[in-house]
Amino acid sequence: MAAAFSASAAELARCADLADLAGRNGAELEFASGELERFVERVQHIKVSGGRTYNPGWNLATDLPAMLTVAKCTTRGAIERKESRGGHTLDDYPEMSPEWRQINLICRRDGEGVRIDRQPLPSIPGELVSLFLGESGEAELLAQRHPLLLYRHPL
Repeated sequence: MAAAFSASAAELARCADLADLAGRNGAELEFASGELERFVERVQHIKVSGGRTYNPGWNLATDLPAMLTVAKCTTRGAIERKESRGGHTLDDYPEMSPEWRQINLICRRDGEGVRIDRQPLPSIPGELVSLFLGESGEAELLAQRHPLLLYRHPL
């Protein structure tokens, strides 16, 4: 039974690799998302023999649903976000977007699937902005294209 679990973990890792390393474009992310959805069916039918003491198969069987949820959230979030930022780059959208700097994507379990909601970021309080600006002022931040300037804030 442990061999079947190892294959399942390896398949989940392969799906994550598809989403993370496959060139990062929309078509490849959609393909990886489909692979993850097909994998859901298999995870629902996993059975474990023996008890949970010293049984890595049991631990993996209990971890796989959560691992799959995280993989689905990560993939769906990458599909939803139409920009590149830091290590999260998309060939289809190579630039950063000021609009996306003002939105968090919140992923939640929704039945057997996941749901992604957009949540606006709150404004940075003026007193914090002044701490960031300090004596250098806004001109220095503009020269550095500092991300702080992309947030909504009263100056």
